[in-house]
Amino acid sequence: SGAGATSGLGKDIVSDVKDAGARNSKAFKAGQKMSDAEFAQTMNNKVADIKSAATEKFVSGKNAIGNKVVDKAGLLDDYQNAYAGHVSSGGLVNEEANKVYKAAEKLIRKFEKIKSPTVSDIDMLKRNIGNIAADTNTALQARTELYNITKNAADLATGGEYGAVMEPFTETMNALVDMGKVSKTAPDWSAQTAGVLRKVKTEF
Repeated sequence: SGAGATSGLGKDIVSDVKDAGARNSKAFKAGQKMSDAEFAQTMNNKVADIKSAATEKFVSGKNAIGNKVVDKAGLLDDYQNAYAGHVSSGGLVNEEANKVYKAAEKLIRKFEKIKSPTVSDIDMLKRNIGNIAADTNTALQARTELYNITKNAADLATGGEYGAVMEPFTETMNALVDMGKVSKTAPDWSAQTAGVLRKVKTEF
C-alpha cells in the first residue's frame, strides 16, 4: 500500500520498481497497462507456476531419500523425554498443551506399529503433527517441539539431507501463500501503485 515506501521491505520493493523502469523491463511496461483484474490474474498465474516447479523438485528430492530407515527407538525416546520434561516442569498443567500431546500420542502410536519406518513415514508423521490444532502460545510451543523432534529424526537418518530438501520448499510455499493473499485481498492495484510512485517521486 506504500506505507513503508521509504523503509524496510517497502523500500526494497520501490528500489526494484525503479530498477525495472530504468532498464526498460518488458514485464514492467506490460504491467503498467494492466487493469487491476489482469494484474491479480498475472500474480496468481505466476504463483501457480512457481508452486508447480517447486513441488516437482521437492517430490524428486524427497523420493531420493524416502526409503532410508530411521531410528524408531531413538525417536520414541525423544518424545518420552520431551513429555517427561513438561510434566516435571509443570508444563502440562495447561489444558491446550495437553490436547496437543494427546492428539500427537495417537499419531505416534500408529507410527510405533511400523516395523522399520522410513523417512517417508517420518515425513507423514511430521506433517500430521504439524496439522494438530494449536490455538494458544502454549499449545503452539508443544506442537512445535514435537514437530522439530520428528524433523530432527529424519535429518539424523539422512545426514541432514532431509532438511536440505524441506527448508527451501517450505520457504517457497510460505512466500507463495503470502503472494496469493496479496493478489486476492489488495483492492485497487493501479491506485496503490500510483500512490507509491508519487511517494518516491520517481519518473518511472
